[in-house]
Amino acid sequence: MSETIEKTFLLCDLCNRTLVNEKGEVLSDFVWTDWGLICSQKFQELDESDFEVIAEFEEGDRISRDHELFTPMEITWF
Repeated sequence: MSETIEKTFLLCDLCNRTLVNEKGEVLSDFVWTDWGLICSQKFQELDESDFEVIAEFEEGDRISRDHELFTPMEITWF
């Protein structure tokens, strides 16, 4: 059994701050890493060498709803 969960908003994986709204508007600077999405405030508190940065986004940027960050999550239940 599996479930698909749409991503309406994008959140920081550390503090749950809303990073991107349903329109794809970036509300807060953040970094997309191999680990997940991290707001810039939390990222500065970490050892950046522990992460591979994929992309950085700034407040005011727009991310298309077709972008892979908005790909629905697939959860499989056993």
